[in-house]
Amino acid sequence: MVSIKKLLSALVNCQIDSYYLLMIKLEIGSPIKPTIYFLDMLDYLEYVTFDSGPGQIMLKAASFFRYYDPDAPMLRKSAKEKVSALMELLEDGERRLKINREQKLLLYRQWFEDYVQAEAAKVTAATQSGLILR
Repeated sequence: MVSIKKLLSALVNCQIDSYYLLMIKLEIGSPIKPTIYFLDMLDYLEYVTFDSGPGQIMLKAASFFRYYDPDAPMLRKSAKEKVSALMELLEDGERRLKINREQKLLLYRQWFEDYVQAEAAKVTAATQSGLILR
């Protein structure tokens, strides 16, 4: 959907106070039935996820469309509640990114040690068995 850091920056600098998303979902049939969604996604943060690697907030579309009810009363959140929820998403994503990167680094260190300890570093048909070469 958007970079969480750009979104947070715009919110805390009072450049924006919402983040609207226009979605058009098509039910393919005869006839094709469109459904239009236009809403402030900051009111639906329970349907987004954040991965600090790419830095993007992503919509959990299956969950959103399964549970979203356009006729249900909407409890509007204040701007500070929205920004606080985004900050929590950012902090959680950064925490998970650090853990994931540390785990990957340990894995690469082990691969490196195995490589250094090997008698010969030689490319063979066996070492290429996991590749799809045609």
